[in-house]
Amino acid sequence: MCLFADTARGGAVLGYLFGFAFLAAHVWWLKDSIGPGAWAAVTFVESLWFAAMGALIPLLRRLPAWPVLVAVMWSSVEVVRQMWPFGGFPWGQVGFTTVDTPVSAALPYVGVTGAGFIIALLATAVAYGVVAGRCNPRRAVLYLAAPLAMTVVPQLVPVDVARTGSVTVAVVQGDVPGSGDDVAGNHRQITRDHARATVDLARQVESGTAPRPDLVVWPENSTAVDPIRDLEANTEISMAATAIQTPLLVGGIVDGPRPGTALNQGILWTESGPDGQAYTKQHPVPFGEFIPFRSLLDGLSPRLAEIPRDMLPGAEAEPLDIDTEEGIVRIADAICFDVAYADPIAQQVRSGAELVVVQTSNAMFTGTSQREQQFTMSRARALETGRTVIVASLNGISGIITADGEVLARLEERTTDTMLEEVATSRAATPALRLMPVIDASLLGVAAIGAIWALIASSMGRLRARPDR
Repeated sequence: MCLFADTARGGAVLGYLFGFAFLAAHVWWLKDSIGPGAWAAVTFVESLWFAAMGALIPLLRRLPAWPVLVAVMWSSVEVVRQMWPFGGFPWGQVGFTTVDTPVSAALPYVGVTGAGFIIALLATAVAYGVVAGRCNPRRAVLYLAAPLAMTVVPQLVPVDVARTGSVTVAVVQGDVPGSGDDVAGNHRQITRDHARATVDLARQVESGTAPRPDLVVWPENSTAVDPIRDLEANTEISMAATAIQTPLLVGGIVDGPRPGTALNQGILWTESGPDGQAYTKQHPVPFGEFIPFRSLLDGLSPRLAEIPRDMLPGAEAEPLDIDTEEGIVRIADAICFDVAYADPIAQQVRSGAELVVVQTSNAMFTGTSQREQQFTMSRARALETGRTVIVASLNGISGIITADGEVLARLEERTTDTMLEEVATSRAATPALRLMPVIDASLLGVAAIGAIWALIASSMGRLRARPDR
């Protein structure tokens, strides 16, 4: 719609309306899971990005090669939406929609942001054909040919990520009692159920009916207390680790460095206890795990009162080292909302991670589209990084995704179950891992130049239109 607005003000209005309608429907699950106030706040605030983009589009259309500039602007807004406000909100990024489409072959080359740019350029090329195709058909064909080539070439020359080894991984999905969304009220039972499922797996290993895993993954919130300090949780986890005799990656809420704070961590646990390695979630969920402007917003929704502590973000992480019979295998961890961002997983894979684990709870989103949305994001990250991705969830969706984005195995939701699979590891780097920072910087740089150019050209045009005085 914004492409056909004549003024910056009209474009801003259309952009905001589009952004509001798109986000309101796309993140409708926030209304029931966290609260109507949180849903409204995220939708209202994030729609401002679309308004800003809409205001610039009529100005950009007056410049040469405007279809490219508009596509760059769209993708740049998606980049900055991952940063601000409230730590960013990448949900709705176009590149995630390329999974299971012809454009998915571009993900190992250019990543999620780059794939989104291809879709945006295809859309603006079509718009150019509608607006100016009759006047300049050759240019219309050229604009359309560019995104089509970016789609076809990766399919003809796919990225082949070499497999360098394999590990056997077990995923434990312990389930959540009752309605499936009350983790806090059932946290002791949740930990016991994960421990018992792990002990049952250990019995199968001892009887010879199942191979011993190299790693057992429990989901986020498999312990909702600090398992290092809480005796009951500590005992349950240690019992499971002793039974299976394999490192456990446990999801726990660890006490923060100061009162009123917490850390959401994946903690590596052996039969001797925590081995000192842990990953801290880098992108806590605004309104879900911390309250921005808490003193002002505490009364916005009754659900906010259920978040007594603010989770602190973790720093850039190194991969976790798992000791296997074939040697040390390095694991990248991401926790729930982290998978929507490019940086946590990509940083660890660049540092040598051979396998990716996503620990998630998602229990509060039971019965909503959020879980499928997030699982699709995990599939996109597998393609982007060329790594097998292991997803462990409290009650779904738990699954194993191969490096080409295919689902190797998936557990039924709302069940207590265990998944045991031998999966490929790799040390090779996809082009996307090297190019993602360059793509982001290039998009932001060209967008900034385009916006300044458009504003100057618009200002000069108004000056020339004024009568002499």
